[in-house]
Amino acid sequence: MASLAMINPDEFEQEIIDRGRLAADVLDNMSGFVSPPEVYFKINSLLNLDDASATDFATVMSSDPNLTARLLRIVNSPYYAPRSPIDTVVRAIPVIGMRELANLVCSVCAVQSFSKISANVTDMKRFWRHSVYCGVASKVLATELNLPDCEQIFVTGILHDVGTLVINDRFPELAEKSILDAAGNESVLADTERRWLGFNHAEIGAMIMRGWGLSETVCDAIQYHHQPEVSQTAPLQAAIIQVGGIMADHAGFGGFAISSDAMREVSADVLKILGQTDPHWYADLSEEVGTHFSEVEGLLTS
Repeated sequence: MASLAMINPDEFEQEIIDRGRLAADVLDNMSGFVSPPEVYFKINSLLNLDDASATDFATVMSSDPNLTARLLRIVNSPYYAPRSPIDTVVRAIPVIGMRELANLVCSVCAVQSFSKISANVTDMKRFWRHSVYCGVASKVLATELNLPDCEQIFVTGILHDVGTLVINDRFPELAEKSILDAAGNESVLADTERRWLGFNHAEIGAMIMRGWGLSETVCDAIQYHHQPEVSQTAPLQAAIIQVGGIMADHAGFGGFAISSDAMREVSADVLKILGQTDPHWYADLSEEVGTHFSEVEGLLTS
């Protein structure tokens, strides 16, 4: 692509259009991998009905026994610690709520769908461990900050890097070069992707999740988790996701960082958004995050 300093406004506008088309073409060509199963859309539709019941939810879930079994395993895990075993979807809803169960459906469907993508460039086990740790850490952080809808933050954390899988599959040589150039710094990786493609993994990830019908808060937090200060809709959520990713890196679950020297620290802009002054304010939460991660990671990714 031409240098922006060397092109006139008409050429610049065309370049923006071409970049947008490239992103759209990538998603069209990968629709079989990045589209959610039908049961996900049906569950989402139920959430918009005022009179939807636990039985309605269970009826939809019954069309996918494997998904139902996985959800019940998660609900019965120490992560939720029910007082007695839960053996049906109908019994699960009073315990954790319909919306939270729907968020779990989203998480499980996303892991299943995106795990079909080629793993030639991506270490899928490492990727999902980072993503789940970020989700767990983000939920703990949101709870600490007294944010509502912490389960939505959990889902956002799990999904925040799915665009990486798409870029790595469609542009493997560029992906490998970007990873090398970034030297373990995920923010540099995002900048490198954008320089070469016109979009980065956060931006295309947000495009995918908008196609899934996720809320604009979730999509905006995914899109701007490397630049929360730019977000107009969800700067606080984006900042939490960024800190969740940093916690994952420091816990040894980096998406691709292999050296502690490359690990990010919380920036002054993000601290301001979060209302904090200490860049390591989250350190006391690490033990809690680690415990919850060990409870749920295998259930989501195995």
